[in-house]
Amino acid sequence: MQRLMFIVRWLSVPIVFVVVVAAGGVAGEGVVRLLDGRCATDALVGGACVAPWHTTGIEWVVYVGLFVTVLAAVILPAHIAPAGRIVTAVLCAMVAAAIPLSIWIGAGWNDFRLVSVEAILVAAAGVWLVRRLVRRTVLGKRSRP
Repeated sequence: MQRLMFIVRWLSVPIVFVVVVAAGGVAGEGVVRLLDGRCATDALVGGACVAPWHTTGIEWVVYVGLFVTVLAAVILPAHIAPAGRIVTAVLCAMVAAAIPLSIWIGAGWNDFRLVSVEAILVAAAGVWLVRRLVRRTVLGKRSRP
């Protein structure tokens, strides 16, 4: 039974990663639609909102959403992994940071430059946090600080 749980936990690691990234995208899209719906009709030009608060709101959604999504995409799979949590965190961080980086490089869209830097920094912070948490616990028991 323990062997089965070991296998199930390893198989759930990539599933959790994909679910976290998808949930972050869906939540971000929902908030963007909410912001678009709050735009007054006189501030719509060609179907796009040009209200001064709208750009700031969209930037907040992008940066805060990316922060939460990348951090969760690094920490949650590493928490589920039955062994090799730091390696799992590093691999998840590399993939999570590569998504906006590949969009920036592939599309040449300079708006993704800052998003890519944020993703890399947040992914590194997530690995540091997982490493710190793993070092503090030994076989699930709290060790001395």
